[in-house]
Order: sequence, then structure tokens, then C-alpha cells
Amino acid sequence: MKVKISLRSVYYKVAQAEVEVPNHITHDKLDEYLLENDHLYTEKIDQAMSEANFGYGLGMDDGDWTDKEDTSEWRYDCDKLKTGGHL
Repeated sequence: MKVKISLRSVYYKVAQAEVEVPNHITHDKLDEYLLENDHLYTEKIDQAMSEANFGYGLGMDDGDWTDKEDTSEWRYDCDKLKTGGHL
């Protein structure tokens, strides 16, 4: 008799990139600016993701992640403007 044993484990990666944003962009316009200028960070994030190590689990404990059911999540955080959120 054969018995099939299966395991599904969830692994995650987190990548970060910093971009320069003009000083005249206010906290209420920051997400809009970032969405309209995704060319500033997409390649940087792709490169950082390829270099990131895998972690075991969902990765919800590393940062302000909130979308547990989604397979990926984008967010931004700005210390200077004391704001952050999802992209």
C-alpha cells in the first residue's frame, strides 16, 4: 500500500527600494505621485526581490502588511511626511 504525504509551506520575500520625491509633494498627494511614477522604483524593487532571501510564513510580521489573503502587497512609507499606505 502506498500513502502520499504532502506538505504545503508558504514562503515570502520582502524587497525595499528608496526613491527621491520632489519636496513639493504633500502627504495627501504622495500615493498619487508614486503610482504615476512607478518607473522610479519598479526596476529597483525587481532587483531587490531577486536578491532577497526567503522567509517562512506569510511575512505579515515584517512591516505594516495588512492584506493577508493577497499573494502580494505594495506599500509606501515616508518618515518625513509621517505617512504611508498601499499602492
